[in-house]
Amino acid sequence: MNRELEIELMQRVFKHVENRSCDMAEGTHKVAVDAYTCEQRFAQEKQAIFRQFPLVVGFSSELKNVGDFITHDLTDVPMIVSRGKNGGLSAFINACRHRGARLTDKKSGNTKRTFVCPFHAWGFSCSDGKLKGVPRSNGFPDIDKAEYGLARLPVAERYGLVFVVPSVPEDGNFDLDIDNYLGHLHQDLDGLGFTNHVKYKSKLLPRKLNWKQHMDVNGETYHFRELHGDTAGEVYLKDVSVMDYARPHSRFVAPQTSILKMIDQAVEQWSLHGHSGILYTIFPNTLYFTSTGFAHVLSIYPQDVDNAVFQSAMLVPDEPETEQNKQFWDLHYDNYWQTMIQDIEIAESMQSTMRSGAQKEIIFGRFEYISAEFEKAVQAAIDGDFSMHDVINASKGRSTDE
Repeated sequence: MNRELEIELMQRVFKHVENRSCDMAEGTHKVAVDAYTCEQRFAQEKQAIFRQFPLVVGFSSELKNVGDFITHDLTDVPMIVSRGKNGGLSAFINACRHRGARLTDKKSGNTKRTFVCPFHAWGFSCSDGKLKGVPRSNGFPDIDKAEYGLARLPVAERYGLVFVVPSVPEDGNFDLDIDNYLGHLHQDLDGLGFTNHVKYKSKLLPRKLNWKQHMDVNGETYHFRELHGDTAGEVYLKDVSVMDYARPHSRFVAPQTSILKMIDQAVEQWSLHGHSGILYTIFPNTLYFTSTGFAHVLSIYPQDVDNAVFQSAMLVPDEPETEQNKQFWDLHYDNYWQTMIQDIEIAESMQSTMRSGAQKEIIFGRFEYISAEFEKAVQAAIDGDFSMHDVINASKGRSTDE
């Protein structure tokens, strides 16, 4: 985040403190309960969103060396990402082109540059997916090896994150312009300096909720006073937040009580760092939270209409070298998850009541601006009103205007 933007955000925070206000929408927004319970709607989301938009599938620190790989199995497409001999990343569908067996069931490892299928030992380059070897190839006299490479997927690596679009592009273009896809978040995330941060702790957590429930909960601080009174609510200012949205991503600044010490200080002494939590929503399913020198990256992957899996990791500058250092990061990790569990449990509660027939729709108030915009974006993607390419092209257009 550049200094000019940091000062602008703090000016907005202090104005809200003075007026006892926060950023708000012009009006309310209603969403049908079916959006969280309808099987047909869920199938549309899976196809239009989780096959067509970039997803965070892992972290750069997991892929340090040539031949390192990670797999991802939380969508309908089994994926494998590897570090090639040129230092770049490649992503493929984790399926041998012979009979479709998975190349590996391991979560991570090193291929020594070649993926070898455990079924019949067909070998594929980890750099470009080309078919390298077919045992007893005289049994396949009519195949052209060039046509039987692994199915490639668009991949990009930025800010310590690995993004993959889990669909083979029809035009054969595997470049993923992640900077323009992220638009107004790009400079923020780039400026955080987390490119070389390492994954410290992680977890996979299955929960009983529709994937959008948790995204909605994290689009406002309206609930902090009640739900997080004994956790995050003790640290953050009540009902004061700064929100910026540009479809389909958002920046959400939640100032901590300590920021009030700077309200009468010179602008040169102002700092969001250490005095706020900043939450970036990366469409469709990732919440990127950062505070004092670390980040929590949480992605929610739908399994069915009532169940999702949380993929989460904490990124820190280096592996802890001392017990004191470890305790420091552990404290922040535990505090984060104390709050997240409260959010998850209330979202599960909402999911369970939505099938009761108690109501046909829910309402997002003016304070719940980001949540409402997120739901509008999901609906627009389902309706075909915007795609990943639309987001990228819009960002390029804004850059040209600037």
